[in-house]
Amino acid sequence: MQIDNVNEFVYLGSLLTWNNDCSKEIRRRLNEAMDAMASFNTIWKSKHVSIQVKLKSLYVYVFSVLLTIR
Repeated sequence: MQIDNVNEFVYLGSLLTWNNDCSKEIRRRLNEAMDAMASFNTIWKSKHVSIQVKLKSLYVYVFSVLLTIR
């Protein structure tokens, strides 16, 4: 059995690098959070959805992606 030496890999949803540089992981999570926010674009623009529902959606779908320790 051969074990490969790699510079970075995703383990349990988190990006790990050989030098423990977390800047790539932060950038990756920010991109995922922005994608989650963009997917709710019609909700954010809707005048029929209350601000409370929009805020709850923000916390549940966007902040959870950004802040989850995986």
